[in-house]
Amino acid sequence: MKRLVNPLHISRFLQVYDDDAAKKGIKLSIGFDFSKYVSITRATPTKGPTYPNFRPDRSLIKPGEGFWMMGVDKNNEVAALQAVRLYDLSRSKFQEHLQCLRAFYSDPTIHAHPQDTCTCIAPSAMKMMGQVAYHGDAWVRSDYRGSGMPKIMAGVAFGVSFAM
Repeated sequence: MKRLVNPLHISRFLQVYDDDAAKKGIKLSIGFDFSKYVSITRATPTKGPTYPNFRPDRSLIKPGEGFWMMGVDKNNEVAALQAVRLYDLSRSKFQEHLQCLRAFYSDPTIHAHPQDTCTCIAPSAMKMMGQVAYHGDAWVRSDYRGSGMPKIMAGVAFGVSFAM
């Protein structure tokens, strides 16, 4: 069943997290161009490689199928990153989508390493269908770790995912 979402409620929800970030000196932004996201992550010291499901050279990300967030400090330096994929699993379960590697690669036969596998035993993933938001590739700069930034980024990710 679909319900109408009140955009004002979502706006208020997101404003709380945006205000929390601002109190820590972080300015948040949201992007949809994953090529730009990959260029930012590659230029970010201490950030590990971007997961293939957030790389457009490995997994096609159509408009409306994902977004990324970035937090910058007062010097405009990257302090936090996170990406979100939105999967339409109206015909399959999340567990199947993970295990066949389609969650990570548009075409696993071309992009996945022959030894790549994914095992999912989570009972909830065996039931998850429909619109599924996968939050990942999270990174917080060391001087902001322990300050609540992951909670802020997760809150924004949940709000924007719900809105989309």
